Amino acid sequence: MNLNMPLSAVAALSLLGACSQISRGSEPATVAPVPAVQPADTTVADPAVAAAEADESAPAPAATGGGQRLGEVTASLGDPSEGGTWLATSLVSSVQPGRAEIASTGQSADVELRPAQGGATLSLSAMQALGLGLADIPTVAVYTR
Repeated sequence: MNLNMPLSAVAALSLLGACSQISRGSEPATVAPVPAVQPADTTVADPAVAAAEADESAPAPAATGGGQRLGEVTASLGDPSEGGTWLATSLVSSVQPGRAEIASTGQSADVELRPAQGGATLSLSAMQALGLGLADIPTVAVYTR
């Protein structure tokens, strides 16, 4: 007889032996009914919309005008994970307050102007404040404040 049985095997055997000691009454055991599980909402949100909802800052109110005109840029949607209402453009060399105005509609919003190289981008919040769709690529007049 081999007495070098692993400890885990001894533990398993003793647990199995305990099962035979469970007394069975004359009545069968009743099982409580399990409530039906409602399926979870599996709707996948648009990442850009989710980022906007997570952003606690509200869209900037429409601007009233003023400031020095820096020029016009063609802008697209920037990184939706970056919060705030901003316009990244090569027209500025430092972060400063400004205003963006859609050339075709005259709709404008106060934004934070951020320096950028290459194409101009608008934050999701700025796009919404300007009444733009996510895929729009508007011509934007850029002003300082």
